[in-house]
Order: sequence, then C-alpha cells, then structure tokens
Amino acid sequence: FKQKTAYEIYQCDWSSDVCSSDLYLAEGQGRVATEIEESLRSYAALACPTFATGAPIALGALVTLEQRGKNTSYFLGPRAGGIEVHVEGQSILVVTPQSPLGRSLLGKRAGEALPAPGRNAPPQLITAVT
Repeated sequence: FKQKTAYEIYQCDWSSDVCSSDLYLAEGQGRVATEIEESLRSYAALACPTFATGAPIALGALVTLEQRGKNTSYFLGPRAGGIEVHVEGQSILVVTPQSPLGRSLLGKRAGEALPAPGRNAPPQLITAVT
C-alpha cells in the first residue's frame, strides 16, 4: 500500500474505488487536523486560575485523586480529553467537563470524595487542587 500525496489524490480518476478510499482518508485527516487546531486555540486562550485552599474545582484545575493509596492526577481542560501528558516525571490525564469524571469533579473541593466507577470500589478522595 502506497500512501498518496494530496496532489496525487487531486489528479486521481474519481470514479475508481481506490480514489474514493483516498478521498475518504483525506477527509478524515482533514477533520483531525481541524480538531487539533481548535484544541490549540482553546488552550492558548485558557487562563489557568490560581486555586486558593478550599476553592471549588473549575476549568484549568490540576486535581489529584487518591484511591487505595494510589494517586492519579487529572487536568480539567477545555478539549482533547484522554490525552496523557508527562510533566516532571508525573503522568497527568486530560479530562473535559463533558466527560463523566470531569462533570463529577466540577465544583468539588479538596477533601471531598467521589464515587469510584465500578462495583464495590472505594471512593476516590480529592487530595489536591492546584
């Protein structure tokens, strides 16, 4: 399988099945590129607030949850949920307010507990909001 350039796709005989699949692939790549551009604009415009002790969780918060002695860090961002970033040796998962976890974090404070997903799982304790 040889991947074609945009120019080769443009020059293609559009009636063939091969060119139709190339066009489908190109359209999908274009949508992904647009999503990435929109995410970059959203993060460039994001003013990350400073969270005082006891402040409610909001967009831009870095939240640490503890469950069974294990800490997991999440960044509540405007887009691109599911991306994992590594900062100073720490893994941080991006969640959005549209995700179930993001929705449950909004408005909570350090020291509060969240119900854990799954049966018989202990709650997750919010240990830090920065």
